[in-house]
Amino acid sequence: MTKKRFSIKDPQDYTVTLHEDTWQDHILDRHPEMSRHLEDMKDTISDPDLIYRQPDLHPKSVVYMRTISQEFNTSEYVIVAATRDEEKKRGYVKTAFSSGTSEPPDAEIIWNRHEETS
Repeated sequence: MTKKRFSIKDPQDYTVTLHEDTWQDHILDRHPEMSRHLEDMKDTISDPDLIYRQPDLHPKSVVYMRTISQEFNTSEYVIVAATRDEEKKRGYVKTAFSSGTSEPPDAEIIWNRHEETS
């Protein structure tokens, strides 16, 4: 059984899990800057600015985005991509990275902190 790094609820009541092998063998391998952003990843999932779908990703994939710093005219975001199982209300982190770019123009916003109705 794969060891969990963490499991946390998102605003849509999905429990999203990061497995240790995904953290070590994918995220840290390909995005070493994330070594200092584990807590930011948790915050990005539990309290994102946006949750969106991207046309070029798997239909069950969603992307969580959160601003982690903002200075002058620049921002830094943590981006976490996960697959979600609609029936079981569970998700699994596939990758994460930091970026200076917000959501892509073709993104389908499925949750927005500033438009929350519940």
